[in-house]
Amino acid sequence: GAAAPQTPARGAHAAENPVSRPAPRVSSPAPAAPTAPTSEVPAYVDDLAPEAAVELEVPRLMGADAESDEIDLPDFLR
Repeated sequence: GAAAPQTPARGAHAAENPVSRPAPRVSSPAPAAPTAPTSEVPAYVDDLAPEAAVELEVPRLMGADAESDEIDLPDFLR
């Protein structure tokens, strides 16, 4: 009998705790972001932007090859 009441109680507390905890946690990281130099933040974004474009192009080429491989794979499986 004791186990039954404990299970729902824990569930209720767990649901309530996460809601309260995220609020304080978000507050801590928020101040950290402004603390960091803004000049560095844009720098990373600019550097990542060109790299992201290159990465997108590579997957596209690989995707075409992957399709060809997939067609061959079924033949071997058969």
